[in-house]
Order: sequence, then C-alpha cells, then structure tokens
Amino acid sequence: MGHIMGNEDLMTQTIKFVRSIRRKAKAENAEWEYVPNAETRAAIEECESGKELETLDLANFKAYVKSL
Repeated sequence: MGHIMGNEDLMTQTIKFVRSIRRKAKAENAEWEYVPNAETRAAIEECESGKELETLDLANFKAYVKSL
C-alpha cells in the first residue's frame, strides 16, 4: 500500500486490502467462503460508512496511548 494521507485514505486502503485477500482466498479455494466475525463486520461497516472517525495526533501518539 502507498503512503497514508489521512483517515479517508486509510479506510479506502483497508477496504481494498480486505477485499483483495478475500478475492485471493476465493481464487485459491473456490469452495471457501469468508464470513467475518461480528467485530470484524462492524469494523468493515464503519469503514464503508464514510462517517468521520476519530483523528489521532501522531505527533503525540505515545502520550495518547498512555492516556488510554
């Protein structure tokens, strides 16, 4: 994947990545069907929704993690 420019680019890249894995898996085993668990499905739907998601300040990422 290329450089990450922002949340929308990250979401788009994530969706494309998941779809490419699914296509490859189906091509390798035509009988296999990918069924995501509830948490994965919710994450995919959130990415596809286009909602404005939280933005992380990567300049202060360590401080953000410590605050969790």
